Amino acid sequence: MGKKASGNSKQYSMNLLAAPKNKDFMRCFIPKPGYVLIQADIVALEPHILAHASQDINLMRVYGPNAKPGHDIYLLAGLGIAGIGDKIRPYYDVDIPDPNLVNQAKKDLKQLRNEVLKKTYLGWQYGVGAETLATNMRISFAEAETILKGLKRQFAGKQRLQVKLTKEWAKNKGYIINGRGRPICIDFGSKQDIINRYVQSTGVDFLNRILLHMNNFRLENSIDVIPYLSNFHDESVWQVKDDPTEIEKATKMFEYGMNKLNEEINWSVVFRWGGISTGKDLSIRCE
Repeated sequence: MGKKASGNSKQYSMNLLAAPKNKDFMRCFIPKPGYVLIQADIVALEPHILAHASQDINLMRVYGPNAKPGHDIYLLAGLGIAGIGDKIRPYYDVDIPDPNLVNQAKKDLKQLRNEVLKKTYLGWQYGVGAETLATNMRISFAEAETILKGLKRQFAGKQRLQVKLTKEWAKNKGYIINGRGRPICIDFGSKQDIINRYVQSTGVDFLNRILLHMNNFRLENSIDVIPYLSNFHDESVWQVKDDPTEIEKATKMFEYGMNKLNEEINWSVVFRWGGISTGKDLSIRCE
């Protein structure tokens, strides 16, 4: 997966988190003869972690245990932004969302949702400032400030978490404790990225914990399966013998690992797989 040359030559390596998820590229990842790939990703892994850590009322509306079907995080984010919220309110009731109206909003407000709200929300979630947002979105600094102020109002719990982690970082002189209890060092220049560091490191630790439980299940049940890309961002990919019985066992292995994680952490959110797929290459889960 990488190449290291001597002398003044550059070192090359591949970051799988940045791998383009298109079918042509993912077909490069294939199982050995007689096997298929079995693959699953965790539904909204990082947003669930952020919701629990912040206990933000609106994030919990979408990702909490009592979340009602029909919520859309990007449309919900837009409700708090001046000049945008009025366009969304006819479609969106935050207490009892109507899935049909929300789906209609996704069609009628497609450009607003995908090109403005989605990009600004994801940037803000991980600490982007008004200047960077204005540059990335090609909008004025004043417009960027208005958007960020609206998001801060809409997700006040996230702002409180930012303050809490920053105080913890200062008290510890350079590190915080993530959701799994592991110290995460953060230099001064990356302090604005503190929530991102907390959330992503917790996500990696949780997936590794799931993998441990899955492997125990594999050994106890003699499943002919081995990791392929065991920790692939919020996914896990294994090679399993191309046999219906073995595939069924492997599916149970995935479910077992997730159930064990939820049991041991006992968080206010519940993690789940977004479907388990099998195929001859990694293009099976490409959109």
